[in-house]
Amino acid sequence: MRQPTGRFTCQTKLCSDCANVLLKNGWPVAELDRLSDNVSKAFECGASVSHVQRLDVSIVASRSESPSTRANLAAFWREVGHRTILAVVSAQETYEELVRGCFGAINGRNALLACLAARALVEHAASYCNLSSSLAIKREFVESQVVPELNADDHEAPPSSAFDYDILRELVLFQFGTRVLPDGSLPDTAQEWREWRERCVYPTKQERKDAHVAPPFVKVVLDATQSCQKNCMTLLEKLEKQPQYACIQVLYAILSEFCHPNSANRELGFSSHGIQTDKLVFERDRTDYWTPARKRALEASICAVGLATELHVQSWNAVREFLAALAAIGSPGN
Repeated sequence: MRQPTGRFTCQTKLCSDCANVLLKNGWPVAELDRLSDNVSKAFECGASVSHVQRLDVSIVASRSESPSTRANLAAFWREVGHRTILAVVSAQETYEELVRGCFGAINGRNALLACLAARALVEHAASYCNLSSSLAIKREFVESQVVPELNADDHEAPPSSAFDYDILRELVLFQFGTRVLPDGSLPDTAQEWREWRERCVYPTKQERKDAHVAPPFVKVVLDATQSCQKNCMTLLEKLEKQPQYACIQVLYAILSEFCHPNSANRELGFSSHGIQTDKLVFERDRTDYWTPARKRALEASICAVGLATELHVQSWNAVREFLAALAAIGSPGN
């Protein structure tokens, strides 16, 4: 099996032992080569933004305070651009860390940990794909309306619309989730936890109506929880409708069963020898780590890496096109 080159070599390849297990189970060599090549390409996706060390992002307080001048509107879209770059950087790092974790666990003969990393990788890929799909739709809006409006000199730019703020909410939700404090930290005391839960998880109707109740950053996040909140299964159901990802929910369920401590992982270290007299006999194999259950875990993990990698590359391409559209926005007054 061909191996990735450069910095990817030791982090994204299967050891010969694990590769041979898959080959003996009927995996084509070409499929393993394809997986290796795709992972290498995915590791290279974020190269253009991986150097980013800091982004200064201003916080837009609320929809009622929509910027109305050309300069403020341009600043709003620069913030969207910066948040998109932040999303790309964090998504790339998450993908790489989970792939390293999955391959490292497999090569280290830790099937359970490999399944945990693979399941997290599927969840992350589904979330990233959802964000990129939203940005792909909004890219057309940016190209057809935002860029011409901001680059024209003959009239005043319109204020940001609800559609504009949908983009910001999607990015905030992807970056920070639905449970976050204004400074991005977690509470310290039990009382702070209770207050945090009430404010960020279950905002009251009055809080959602009154712009002055919560700080600007929290207002954006609270708004996001009401309009954009999507759990993992919702995103997987959406992906499952695409023929190339028709098996993703089944794969996720298999990985989950291996991860749950009360389920299939209990027999990972045993092999069934069938029924002897009136008993079903399970025996621990001390000579071969790759029992039938562990082989299933290995195959499920590798399948997950393959699907998640395809989604990651697809998502990156869509987000890159959105960033290219934003780059066409000139400076205020130009």
